[in-house]
Amino acid sequence: ATAPLRTAQGEPSSATQNAPVVDDAASTSSIEPIPKQQRQSTNASSRRRAPAVPIEIVCTSVSKENQSNCKELASLLGGRLAESFNAKSTTHLVSSTSAGKITARTLKYMEALLTGKFIVSDDWVTACLASRQHLAEEEFEISGFREDGVDIHRRAREARAANKPRLFHGYRFTLHAAKNATELKQRSDATSVIRTGGGRVVEDQGVAVKYEFLWDSISEFEVKNISDYAERTGPLRVTPPP
Repeated sequence: ATAPLRTAQGEPSSATQNAPVVDDAASTSSIEPIPKQQRQSTNASSRRRAPAVPIEIVCTSVSKENQSNCKELASLLGGRLAESFNAKSTTHLVSSTSAGKITARTLKYMEALLTGKFIVSDDWVTACLASRQHLAEEEFEISGFREDGVDIHRRAREARAANKPRLFHGYRFTLHAAKNATELKQRSDATSVIRTGGGRVVEDQGVAVKYEFLWDSISEFEVKNISDYAERTGPLRVTPPP
């Protein structure tokens, strides 16, 4: 399996669009916690947002210290901090980022993108705690895997709000048997995002492709050209809608 692309400091590089899914637990080692005194210097002039549903925050690539800040904010806003992503109840994904608001491609990130959730940096947490209010998320949205990627998140949210078919609606996928722990993790992640994205897992159909077909389609919120990812021994088979 291809190793995740990371900088020498352990942060996701700007080339992460070609990387496989990064394990969430392994992506927090170099992330610094938010100093509590920093909250007081944060500009809290952002437009306030009244929450329409109970807040449920999930973290990815966030240190233990910053997770405690997220828990404090969730309590302040009358919500909760959850350990696992839930397509129905999760409202916000908080992620630490590198320069340019680039983040690691974790399973939680892709599930949040597929379901049109707000994906914000931990600066949003800092600003909300400083103002003791729920601030508008748009200013704090991360870029994803490129510096102009905020538009991708906006399109995903708009698609969800308009009740459009999910990204992989009508697509059928077959996953080959895993031979080792790494392949088993990839297969599990692939199965999760296929189902979250509205696809179906079936028996031995379609064109053999690399897993990157899934990861890149989600990252761009646009189903990629199957032939560009075709690989005779690829671990995944794809059949597009009729």
